[in-house]
Amino acid sequence: MKANYKNTLNKVKLSESEKEKAKALFHEVNNEKESKMGVKRVWKPVAVMAASLALVLFLNAVIPMLQRKQSDTVATATDNYFVVTAYAKELTKTGKVFPDKYSSLSGAECGTKGKEISFAFGFPLKCKGKNIDTITYQIKNGAFQISNPKGKSVVVAGEKVKKGLNVPGSSKESEEKEKLTYEWEQYKSFTVKYDNQINNKTCIDVVDTSDIWSEEKLSQYKSFRDSIIDRSLEEDKKIRDFLTKDMGITCTVTYKDGSKETKNIGIFNEIKRPSEVLSEKVPAEKDQKTVITYFNLQ
Repeated sequence: MKANYKNTLNKVKLSESEKEKAKALFHEVNNEKESKMGVKRVWKPVAVMAASLALVLFLNAVIPMLQRKQSDTVATATDNYFVVTAYAKELTKTGKVFPDKYSSLSGAECGTKGKEISFAFGFPLKCKGKNIDTITYQIKNGAFQISNPKGKSVVVAGEKVKKGLNVPGSSKESEEKEKLTYEWEQYKSFTVKYDNQINNKTCIDVVDTSDIWSEEKLSQYKSFRDSIIDRSLEEDKKIRDFLTKDMGITCTVTYKDGSKETKNIGIFNEIKRPSEVLSEKVPAEKDQKTVITYFNLQ
């Protein structure tokens, strides 16, 4: 700070009239001291006096400028930020982000109750912010399943599952092809570049299967109603809540300066009519109450 003041004042140039005012003020102050206190008068160089006067005359200009410099430094240090979005809507701790299109409601559940179950649902998350280099998603329970054309993965680094999971999943490859060519990978964590997070040929799902559950968790699942057909919506929600709870999903961004920031992703479910959450019009025959998954921050 002292150096900034010195550098600024060194650049101040006074006119001859301002120098004369400085001298007059100097003599006035010292004469007053001499008459009142009877002390010996001590002369100071005019340059020092001029600098002192300049400090008074230009104080209002200098301090704001230095404050701006400090503010710029702080802004640079705190300019890193990011938000997580789902369906292009920002996730918060108090809000609920539901799917925006009817096609986004779809998920998959398969298996035999009491023996095994596997499921999948879309993972539409994306990050927005400033000075972001990479984004890493990590999951504690379950896995991420990513489908894309061969050699066209958005993933630049990741931890793959040790053993492939037999689970459903989605893909944007046309099923009309005689031979499907898209590749599928499963990860416990994966990293993407900020400018290449997702594209219109990539699908990312959250998947899980009872094959990798603990005995305790499998026993808890067996306590639910056996038949999928005659389950009530409330019972269906309880099962969905069971499947999606404690997934432990985190989103960590690495900024260009090397610093990192992490946010926790929450996955929950509610019984809703599609028309209550979708931005598009829903035909009456499809607008029945169902269990819909939503995202927020924890």
